[in-house]
Amino acid sequence: MSDDPILAKEVGAVLKSRANSQEKPSDSDLLPVYRYLVPSSTTSASSNASEKKDIHWYCEKAKSDLHREAATYLIFLFAFQRQGTSKAWVDRLEEILLGCEGCARSFGGARRKLGLKYLSKWPSHVRVNFFAAVDRWQSALILKEVDDAAKTSYGSSSSSQPALYTLSRPSLQLFLSEPSLLNDPGLTPLVDQAVSSPSFSPSITSSGLSPVLVRLLSSPDTIKRKWAFSQLSSASRRPVSFSNWCLLGIGHEVQELYNGNLDVTEQEKWGIIETLLKERVLDSQTIEQGLLGGQHEEDSKGKTGRGLMSAISVLLGSVIPQFPEVKARKWRMMVVLAG
Repeated sequence: MSDDPILAKEVGAVLKSRANSQEKPSDSDLLPVYRYLVPSSTTSASSNASEKKDIHWYCEKAKSDLHREAATYLIFLFAFQRQGTSKAWVDRLEEILLGCEGCARSFGGARRKLGLKYLSKWPSHVRVNFFAAVDRWQSALILKEVDDAAKTSYGSSSSSQPALYTLSRPSLQLFLSEPSLLNDPGLTPLVDQAVSSPSFSPSITSSGLSPVLVRLLSSPDTIKRKWAFSQLSSASRRPVSFSNWCLLGIGHEVQELYNGNLDVTEQEKWGIIETLLKERVLDSQTIEQGLLGGQHEEDSKGKTGRGLMSAISVLLGSVIPQFPEVKARKWRMMVVLAG
């Protein structure tokens, strides 16, 4: 990765311009960003293996916020044919993600940031098609890791475990960071096998709560929902920080629990929120600014959603007689929050 201050200034200007215009990037936009993030072949050849392994693009170990933003913007390269610069970048991306649990966990948030910051004005069908292409690549990468794990564990006791539990932590986080992958026909059997197995894997929550786990808490499938709930106690060992709440999209998923149109009853919906609070899977700052305040972004001036207190006050003040248990749950949540 480059430390050239002149190149950094150029990259910063490109990213600011693209965020404002929301236009499709040209080669002249992408090239300086690529050069800033990916070393030249000469520099790469002189780097030793340990130096290459210590490169991070998306997690807190990234060299700078600008390097992280550049890596986020270059996800655009999935819109191009897999050849030349695009192929070189994807190959390096795979090395980065499979080599760092934090980068893999943060990749889902980077995808979401790309969509919100650089693609929000694009036609919806274009955005859908673009992220479907990213989904296909991500699914293929994870399934390859499943196959590799099966080969190495053949004949061992681990070969009887659900395939999801045999994945390396980075591969697992790459899956758990992106809820859209739950609809992938290749990955769906992995979840089905795991939720129907008596086996348990602490690696599911090794980094704390994930966007996929939150999504499964409101699954219309009762078995999947129960399985997701069973993971929460171990997730409490790593309470979600406010930074991760914003950057990983966990906040968006949690707010959808009480703001979205879910295939669960009102009572079940508020039961999920109550359980998240009781299990203490969110740290105090996240509860205050994210859950209660509705913040989606670390910047206090950034976009906010509907905070939990707003949603609670509306229903507690209602006179709908058929929701006594819903109201009771909300009073219990108030007690948990007060404690």
